[in-house]
Amino acid sequence: MRAVLQMLGGMSLERTLEVETAARDRVAEGTGPPSIFVVEHDPVYTVGRAGVKRAYPRGDARRLPHVVADGTPVVEVDRGGDVTWHGPGQLVIHPVLPLKRLGVSLIGYIRALERCAIAALATLGVNAGCREGLTGTWVGDEKLGFIGIACRKWVTYHGMSVNVTCDLDAFSSIVPCGIPGCAVTSLARLVASPPSIEELGRALAEELCREVGLELSERPVVEEVTRG
Repeated sequence: MRAVLQMLGGMSLERTLEVETAARDRVAEGTGPPSIFVVEHDPVYTVGRAGVKRAYPRGDARRLPHVVADGTPVVEVDRGGDVTWHGPGQLVIHPVLPLKRLGVSLIGYIRALERCAIAALATLGVNAGCREGLTGTWVGDEKLGFIGIACRKWVTYHGMSVNVTCDLDAFSSIVPCGIPGCAVTSLARLVASPPSIEELGRALAEELCREVGLELSERPVVEEVTRG
């Protein structure tokens, strides 16, 4: 089975979710190929299902703020996990993959995402790893890679982010991933010459395809994807 890699460049979260949802539905229906989207979002905080539950556990009418003090929007999304930040200088990869057809479990997929990040980062000389009981990739006690996925009809969407050259002050307004005292880092702090978003995205996609038994092809972003 072959997966298609598409570099979306800079794109809003809202538009990216439209693109990946359409791809997810096509994969579920068997009318489209597995897809991996690489994107750099406009600044946004996203809150997954765990964060929403924590914010108003009794299911009452209270809502999360729509923006933080600096005007960055806060958006509830249907992925797992808590709160995180996306923005310029951060790689976000959205794999849309048919797990059942690939014979991969949900937890197996999360572990595959962690392994592919660790392998790609190792080529840069970064010794990343996992921490027991927590998802994502870590360098020592600092978090470098973040995972939050969703699955519908056994097709994945959302995915993983890695801090490349982003301004880490953006994380100071939140408790990253809902982990008290969680420190974050970036490749710019760890290596002399960080890769581009596209270079790292391609490396992660290649490693992920090896992990789940897919071949990878890349094609230009088609007009209907980028329109709007």
